Amino acid sequence: MNSSARATAPVAVEGIDLRSLAIGPREAFVLSRVDGTSSVPQIAAATGLDSASVVGCLAKLYQLGAIVYPGESRAGARSSTPASERSSTPASGPNALAAPGPAVSPPAERAAAPHGASTQQVTYDPRELDEEADLTLDRKHEILAAYYSLEEASHYELLKVSPRADKKAIKAAYFQVVNVFHPDRYFGKKLGSFKTKLEQVFARLTEAQDVLTRQASRDEYDAYLATKRRTSELDGLLNGESVAGEVERAQARIEQEALREPARITQPKLPSFGEPKDAEPEVRRFRPSQQNLGRLSDPELRKKALARKLRGSGAPPVRTSGPVPAVKPTPDDQAKFRESVETNFKAHYQARLVAAKEQQIRHYLDRANAAQANKDPVSAMNALKIAVQLDPDNSALAEHLEQVQLEATRGLADSYLQQAEYERREGRLERAARNYEKAALGTGGHALYDRAASCLLEANADMKRAGALSRKAVELAPERSEYRITLARIYAAAKMLNSAVMEAERAVKLAPEDETAKNWLKRIKRGEL
Repeated sequence: MNSSARATAPVAVEGIDLRSLAIGPREAFVLSRVDGTSSVPQIAAATGLDSASVVGCLAKLYQLGAIVYPGESRAGARSSTPASERSSTPASGPNALAAPGPAVSPPAERAAAPHGASTQQVTYDPRELDEEADLTLDRKHEILAAYYSLEEASHYELLKVSPRADKKAIKAAYFQVVNVFHPDRYFGKKLGSFKTKLEQVFARLTEAQDVLTRQASRDEYDAYLATKRRTSELDGLLNGESVAGEVERAQARIEQEALREPARITQPKLPSFGEPKDAEPEVRRFRPSQQNLGRLSDPELRKKALARKLRGSGAPPVRTSGPVPAVKPTPDDQAKFRESVETNFKAHYQARLVAAKEQQIRHYLDRANAAQANKDPVSAMNALKIAVQLDPDNSALAEHLEQVQLEATRGLADSYLQQAEYERREGRLERAARNYEKAALGTGGHALYDRAASCLLEANADMKRAGALSRKAVELAPERSEYRITLARIYAAAKMLNSAVMEAERAVKLAPEDETAKNWLKRIKRGEL
């Protein structure tokens, strides 16, 4: 293994008490394969887990202090960091934007979450740390963690201030953090790709300071964050998050219930080949006594009986009782017996497993019904998602989930729309497109589908999705010429010129007096897009 690979391979901390760690069997299994030389793919191959699961386990182990990376002490401080750099680095801790430490892959960097704000897991490829640049390893971590948190971190989190901080505190925080990320600080140094990342982090920090130090823009931003908080739980559910852990726990309960009581199996008995316990009474030869002879009234019968008595006195008696020699069961008999016992056990276990699963599904259905009764569609959707994952082939459950999901989206449609409008004004077009689409799903509004498509078109991102959204708007309102122009522009951007011309011509036909539609048709025909 080369030195760069070893540089990012985790090392287990010696002497740590595993019993004191809040870890499960999976993390313990991954920890057992940490040897200081194995990379994430190698650990994944050794454990049979996927790389994402290994990364998550390593992140948790790193945060608990069970593993470190080369150049770190157990506390995570790197000896390679000069004192001058450490003095200018913001302190790590709960309010740190990106506490020094290895990357998520592996392990996870956690962006700042000051004063109870939600934290974000920051992921980046650890190979980026190997890029040659005039930066310490600590500083590379900080830049990467900050850069990859830009999408999710709030202005408050970026500046590491409380949402209640006043203007003076915000300015002070800005000047402190910008001391690390200002590009001029690294003038004349070889930075490689870190130069672009620094510039983007600095730009976002400056934006955060500008927004939060002006009351009007801060009020608007705080309103945006409030709508974002209202939709965050539903977003997690729509993205398949939040329920994975609960599903695992439910499946564990099902397994435990199936094994809780020992199986009561009526085991078939092997045939007995030895002496029977209840042997038939000994059959004795009939020897008529004088008393018996006296009872025979017919003289002829008496004569015959006496003749038999005289003849039988010399013949040995027939053995009719006594031990029978034991016969051992054959291998076939033993195999059939074992197979019968195993089949019986499996049938019993499967029956209990099915019953336990049905019980868990009923539990989550009851929770969903209670949440719906309390007008809480998000909680109902959460419970139904778990039930559906426990019984993925149940179409009735899936339909119920779809209905509740639509109900939840409708209930939060206004919040999604407010988010989208703010993001569009701020130039975050891809995010705006996602929220316009969610608002459209909740309201069925064709205008929102068109706005979502327009945002993706303007951002030049995911033309396939943009086309699907635009076609939905046209389908819902085929008479709106402006929607057809949007679709025509998307086709032109995707180099589907014939389709673009056809849609633009339909738009002009619908609105022959619309000069905008005519101009777009001319531009598309001239190939100016």
